[in-house]
Amino acid sequence: MTRYRSNLVDIEVTLRRETPLAYGFANPNGGAIIWVPKSRCEFEGGDPPSCRGTLTMEDWLAVDKGLT
Repeated sequence: MTRYRSNLVDIEVTLRRETPLAYGFANPNGGAIIWVPKSRCEFEGGDPPSCRGTLTMEDWLAVDKGLT
């Protein structure tokens, strides 16, 4: 589910990887992991076993990363 408020978008995602500077999410189109800098987003959830959560980021970045 995607919800818009101002220029922010909330996207339901599945966390696959994490580094100190970025999150890696499952690609909804089945491709390579999509990496998003932690400085450009907020992520809630991601707890095992499902690793599902809500990613909040600017709409232009979501489009650029192929998440919307």
